[in-house]
Amino acid sequence: MMGGDPLPYGVEPNRKVLETLIGHATAQGILTRPVSVDAVFAPDTLDLLG
Repeated sequence: MMGGDPLPYGVEPNRKVLETLIGHATAQGILTRPVSVDAVFAPDTLDLLG
């Protein structure tokens, strides 16, 4: 009915949202420079899915 999982788990299903969040945080000065999504999470967690 809603067109997919309303609460996706894992980095890949949320990558676009995370990139947008990083962009907004950078624009607002919360982050001093943009960082990659992959740099935010431990490497062993990048492939986890719920």
